[in-house]
Amino acid sequence: MLERRLLGAADRSKGKFRTFLLTSLEHYAIDQFRRVKRSPLPGGIETGDEVQDDAASAQEAFEREWAKQTISQALESMSAECQAKKRSDVWEVFQTRIVEPILNGQPEVPYEELVARFGLKSPVVAFNLLVTGKRMFERHLRSIIGAYAADESKIDEEMADLRRILSEAGAS
Repeated sequence: MLERRLLGAADRSKGKFRTFLLTSLEHYAIDQFRRVKRSPLPGGIETGDEVQDDAASAQEAFEREWAKQTISQALESMSAECQAKKRSDVWEVFQTRIVEPILNGQPEVPYEELVARFGLKSPVVAFNLLVTGKRMFERHLRSIIGAYAADESKIDEEMADLRRILSEAGAS
């Protein structure tokens, strides 16, 4: 991609950058497959059906990795903002109630436990901190996606793709 300067050929008006990147990788894989097919290697070559199955699973893996990296960047960005604005309470509640249960399979922490753990005044305060954290996370997520999405409608499409990928990954 760098040798052929393919990144310069990316055009936002023609679609998503992620799709452009995946298509470029698929074309590269097809070229490599054709080279191998012309000069067989010991042990045989995969059939066309196997290559198709591999391409589908490669696309799923690519999408899962994209989702993982996008979420990770949003979490890092949110954490940095909370630290800079001295809002560790928002980060701690969000991380404890949302992030850890999702990423580590831990049970959801009740609001009463959040109150005791972080010295909050009431479950309402914990709930409000969580709402603030969710809004902050979504803002950071949209900002990261907005770095390569052309406009708000494209950001919404990418967010929908992200939800789809994460729900499919959760099902498998």
